[in-house]
Amino acid sequence: MKKFFSFVAAAFVAMTMSAEVLTVAQAISMGNELADNAQSDTVEVQGYAVNVTNSDVGFGNQEFYLADEANSTSKEFMAFRAKPTKNGAAYPVLAGDKVILRSVIKKYVKNAETPAQLEMMYPSVTFVEEVAGDRTIGEAETITVTEALTIGAALASNSSTEDTYDIVGYVSQIDDDSYDTNYKNMVFWITDAPSTA
Repeated sequence: MKKFFSFVAAAFVAMTMSAEVLTVAQAISMGNELADNAQSDTVEVQGYAVNVTNSDVGFGNQEFYLADEANSTSKEFMAFRAKPTKNGAAYPVLAGDKVILRSVIKKYVKNAETPAQLEMMYPSVTFVEEVAGDRTIGEAETITVTEALTIGAALASNSSTEDTYDIVGYVSQIDDDSYDTNYKNMVFWITDAPSTA
């Protein structure tokens, strides 16, 4: 039994290590074969970050495009709300970084008048090569749920704060149907005091 287990474990490691990492060109070819608004299985794609369009690592996401050449201006293949981290902490991607993204590829079509956008949804990021640059992230203020509600009540409709906050509270309710393995999203509510139910 031990020998069999060792063989299976070794085979699994070998398969994991030999998994193909796609180039951006290969990923684009795969994405173009998808039906509108369909997505692929989970894949890994390696390329250079270009056209960093939205960097909000304080909220745990960043958007940029990926290309096979570091000096590309292509906006053909997008990293949508990527989750760049290093040593367990948020770590921004800079234009020119060589990275490996892991997620699904989606062929997003908003409407008949809008061309399709190929994107990797909420990908994890592995850094292969890094360019020099400032990756400083501002410190977030820690506040209570009550303080967050007060701040939110003072905002205009459809607006957000300029500052980033860490809100500390107790999970009081979970929407069991909300978790999505592709988007890594979940809906729950928090309060200042633990639930007594």
